[in-house]
Amino acid sequence: MLFVTLAVMMITWGKGFTEKNVNKQINFVSGRADCQSIKISAESDPGCTTLTIKNRGMLNIKKVLVRSPDGTINQEVEDVLVGQDTNVDLGAYSKLTLLPVVEVNKELIGCNDKKLSVECP
Repeated sequence: MLFVTLAVMMITWGKGFTEKNVNKQINFVSGRADCQSIKISAESDPGCTTLTIKNRGMLNIKKVLVRSPDGTINQEVEDVLVGQDTNVDLGAYSKLTLLPVVEVNKELIGCNDKKLSVECP
């Protein structure tokens, strides 16, 4: 009886753990209809230390991936709502790429068509 109880507990825990990990994966796509309503803009402060990301679209953005020129993800900005501004530290980079990610039916979609490159003057 104890063995059966432990087995059920392990299966239940494993299922929850797997579901959480699956939700963290992002599918990067181009041309998807869900991404058409995404519009972001960004501008840096005069000292080029902070970047302000603005959600000008019609959908909330689940996260924005901030990438350096070498392609590594430096930061993830969570929950950029419609009409909201969010600040990001530029760090040592003068050029960054922003990639918006939306959530559709509990699936994270990276909108490749909506990438935005930002460069400090």
